[in-house]
Amino acid sequence: MVTDCNNNTIEAGESNDLIEKMGLTFAKFDSNRGVMLPIEDTGKITFSTKGLDFAGEHNVKFTYDNLSCTVNVLTKGRENENKVNVIKSPTGQFESQKPFNGDFGTLYGDAVYNYKLKDTSPLQSNVELILNEIKNGSVATNSNRVLYTTTNTTNFKIKNKISTYKRQMDNTTFDSDFRVLLVNGTSDIITKDITDYLNIITNGGYSSAVENESVDVISQNYKFESGKFIINNDAKKHSLRISKGSNSISYYMGNDYDNGKDQFTLLTVTFKSGNHSYAVYVPMVVRRIVQIDFSATLSEESIFTSSAYDKLDSHVLVDYDSYMTGYLTCTYDQSQGEKVVFDWQSYMETGADLTAGFGKTVQFDFLKNEYLPTGTKLTLIDTMNQDKMYSYDITAEDIKKDKTFSIALSNFTDENNNSYKEKAISVLYGARATTDSNGKFVKAQEGEKATVVTTDGEKYRLKTGEEDESKDTYSITLANQGKAVSENFYLIVNVPKNKAEAAKIEGINGAVKTIVNTEAAPCSVLQVHRYDNHKTDNGLNTESTFSILSAYTQELVDESSDYVKKLRTSSETAYVDTDRQVNIKLLDKIGFNSNQAYGDDDKLYQEFLITPYSSSVMESFLDDATSVNVSFRVYSQNSAGEKTYYSYDNANNKLIQSNSSAIACSYNVQTTQDRLKLVMGTANSEDAAIDLSEIRKAIASETGSKICIEAEIKMTLSDISISKLVPSSKLVSGNPETFMNFQFVSRLSKSKTTFNESSWRVSSDGTGKYYRDNTGYVDMSFSGDDKQQLGINLNNLPYSGPQTIEGTVAIDFRQMDGWESIIKNAKEIQFSFELKQKQDTKEYIKLDAPSSHIAGLEVGVLNSSTEEYNYSSIYENWSWIQENNSGFKNMQEGVFRLPVRWKVKVDSERDTFYYANYRLVVNVSLIDQDGNKIEFSVADSEKNIRQTGVLTDFVTYTVARIVVE
Repeated sequence: MVTDCNNNTIEAGESNDLIEKMGLTFAKFDSNRGVMLPIEDTGKITFSTKGLDFAGEHNVKFTYDNLSCTVNVLTKGRENENKVNVIKSPTGQFESQKPFNGDFGTLYGDAVYNYKLKDTSPLQSNVELILNEIKNGSVATNSNRVLYTTTNTTNFKIKNKISTYKRQMDNTTFDSDFRVLLVNGTSDIITKDITDYLNIITNGGYSSAVENESVDVISQNYKFESGKFIINNDAKKHSLRISKGSNSISYYMGNDYDNGKDQFTLLTVTFKSGNHSYAVYVPMVVRRIVQIDFSATLSEESIFTSSAYDKLDSHVLVDYDSYMTGYLTCTYDQSQGEKVVFDWQSYMETGADLTAGFGKTVQFDFLKNEYLPTGTKLTLIDTMNQDKMYSYDITAEDIKKDKTFSIALSNFTDENNNSYKEKAISVLYGARATTDSNGKFVKAQEGEKATVVTTDGEKYRLKTGEEDESKDTYSITLANQGKAVSENFYLIVNVPKNKAEAAKIEGINGAVKTIVNTEAAPCSVLQVHRYDNHKTDNGLNTESTFSILSAYTQELVDESSDYVKKLRTSSETAYVDTDRQVNIKLLDKIGFNSNQAYGDDDKLYQEFLITPYSSSVMESFLDDATSVNVSFRVYSQNSAGEKTYYSYDNANNKLIQSNSSAIACSYNVQTTQDRLKLVMGTANSEDAAIDLSEIRKAIASETGSKICIEAEIKMTLSDISISKLVPSSKLVSGNPETFMNFQFVSRLSKSKTTFNESSWRVSSDGTGKYYRDNTGYVDMSFSGDDKQQLGINLNNLPYSGPQTIEGTVAIDFRQMDGWESIIKNAKEIQFSFELKQKQDTKEYIKLDAPSSHIAGLEVGVLNSSTEEYNYSSIYENWSWIQENNSGFKNMQEGVFRLPVRWKVKVDSERDTFYYANYRLVVNVSLIDQDGNKIEFSVADSEKNIRQTGVLTDFVTYTVARIVVE
């Protein structure tokens, strides 16, 4: 503002008024007539007001056509009045009314004005410049600026608060741009943001003016239409509302919002000082936008413990037929870990519909033209609904080959074909209703459109006309307003190998993302890391990215030379040391796709598993009963058969090329009551496993090259192991009728600790057959068919509900003299089962209520025509009898086999259970025609022979809660 000598106030831009108020008249000389002619059209006279805000004498140049003159003008400042320090920007990014319609003339709000301190320096907004000056403690030399020291504003995050108009609009034909202040959230948050902004540009003057009641504020909306910003005079549709109190001004959301609507809000802040006033224009975008942090953390294992995902930070490599598990989290009202409050309460009270969910969709982004083939199974586990499971099978109609695949969560269905239904937004935010005579809501009746669902399932709508006056009214509050609300899901992806191969897909590489599509409010999703949600996840080799492929091929060959061998115990006649020895030589050839990109985190480890089978029934080794020495040789082999050997460098803990075929590593180990696991490493432990990825890297460019692991295993069985594992037999044509043999498995893993979960495995039946001379007594065993089922981890279940264990009872009568006649004349065979639990004393005690731990018990009867077993339940009485009807159905060539399936309960013990060992015990008796038990000769573990009418054995299994850290 300026004043003339008579203290008349002159506003900037009032050219005609300025000339009149100063009492100036202008004339031009008419040379033809020799007279001075008054200039009446003063609107054509132009001049500069630069510097007139400051007290003192100023030379002002006035111009009319090609004529000009200079006039000395005296201006008075406000030295004797309350100062309001305001930075004035008389020339902003727009120097004329265009593209505005003239309602407020040139836009020169301080948020849009740019400074360029030097020709080479970048443009800076006023706010950015002031904040940098405050931070540096000085202003630029010769800038004619003053260092602000009384803004009383801290933590104004310009990155989050200042943007540009076009960035906030989804689509606009406005071809220029200007800076805007971003505001959203509750009244407290909006008021603080506007107050902080105005205090920054006025050096604290705004708050002083509010306290002195010397400032006025007006909010108006402008929408871009037909090349202009047109004012919206309907105050009910304004995006920003203002509440003025005594010595206070507060701001809050209106009924509308600006983002995405090609409109903005202009806050006009008029400072008053005596008779003087000055307006600051603040263009802003009032946003109703829900900020959402999304995290997708993938695992190569079936992990269902959320904390296990907190530190995962790398790309996953998963084989076809295996299960990739992702932990997905949407956190609402949060952006990069910072709380960004959306004022759901006031939004709800304007009538916004919060009865639906956020409309979440899982999106797979693929590299190249890869896709998930038909038959891919997706499983969704809702952690907020008792881990309820939903599934979706990809069909041919889903395949677009456009580098993406999206599936809405509502497309998943449960076992009853019911679609997944998201929680209503109002329920997520804890909507609760209370009776209130001044309440804004009434209950929604049948057929009426509800806008709110409360946590107890009741539906409400806004109170409207006279018809609602007689109804009970309610206030609804959102208990989670202002909190970061999260939803968490597990997503399991299984791609069948045969489907991928049929579609000729070598590999599927991509990333997991999300889309939110709700009509409730605009949303902005930012993908962040779970391990550090202040950082964005760019989807490049991160924990949200994956490769699903046949990562490795394996060929496992048994090169052992034992073939048929008779084993003896040390007490037998003619025993020599080698009679208890088994020699095994295994070769595992590992191939991989040389076109697949492997990251630094894609390590490669290997181990062998050896499982003994006795008379075709899977058995276990015994604790410390068998000693083993294993030696490994490691080499690569190219397509021409040329080998490059590697030795282990202990100093640097890695494999290096070697000039000889020497052993890379070896160790000794004792067996435990399980199959034998041999880690390819310096010792038989996961920590000692040796990484093979350096060899893979070295031969990656050589198509057809393979990594080869050669293991020589010398196994010395104890007398107890021979008695337990090796059946008695006679030779027929040089081969034993019954024998012990081995199944070999080679497993690969990306991690030292995930061999059990890895699907990269190959198996091979051993060529060796081991037997011993006839003993004359009956052999019986009860063993688990799949050893992995015998260890149940409550924190890592492969599926929900009771966990199934399968086993087989096998009774070999063939070594007993006259067994054919005894079996033929028997009446029936009886089985009874009981459950025992291990106590702290290490003793197993029978449980009187096994149904508390077991959900089902079934046995199988052999169908001779199909050679398959038909199962029936014996859960009620835990016993079973098979009668001799011209033979026993389950008897084949002197061996009676009874498959058993039992289901272990997990839900009842999930919250409190920690660890326990159980034994399912079977007792078997063969009954003669008089109803008496037939006595048998049996051998105990010490090879002592005794007589008994009841054959007994058991399967031990563990139920534990193993926490993955």
